[in-house]
Amino acid sequence: YLARYPHDFAVLNNLGEALYGLGERTDNQQFEQQSLTIWRELNDARGQAVSSMSLGYNYKNVGQPEKAFRTFAEALSLARQSKDLAVECQALIALGFINRKTGNNQAALEWYEAAKPIAERIGDQTAQAMAGGAIGTIYFEMGDQSLALPYCEKAAKLFERNGKLWGAAEGRVQMGRMHHALGEDQQ
Repeated sequence: YLARYPHDFAVLNNLGEALYGLGERTDNQQFEQQSLTIWRELNDARGQAVSSMSLGYNYKNVGQPEKAFRTFAEALSLARQSKDLAVECQALIALGFINRKTGNNQAALEWYEAAKPIAERIGDQTAQAMAGGAIGTIYFEMGDQSLALPYCEKAAKLFERNGKLWGAAEGRVQMGRMHHALGEDQQ
């Protein structure tokens, strides 16, 4: 079967993503799980990592942070096994996000800090901005506005430079909050 239909994983992932886009938040899990099964049968660690990331995002988006965390951790292990730095970086950022959303800012910082040098090494400026912006936001939430501000400034510039206006806008809003907290409302 797999020899005859080696690209079924892509079709299954795309079906899962299409269902998700149509609002079918749980139905797409079956397609993502099937894709993961195919990659396992092929013994392809990178493919498993990519499919695990898709499944993890699904769990995150349907409010299952524990399952999302486990799935992202599995994706991280598989990405490292396959030496795929891009997926490793994505998994680290996703693990940081889950920890932040569940109130574990210290662990989130560690995940984001681990992602940042990988993003720099592979030249992924969007990942650099996401990790850096999240680090800045966490420092801000922990009360260290002066440490937070440079992270958010750099993130906003990276997002803007790469045409990610949603990220640039979010970074600028955070910077405004930080300037306000520092009593610098004229910035």
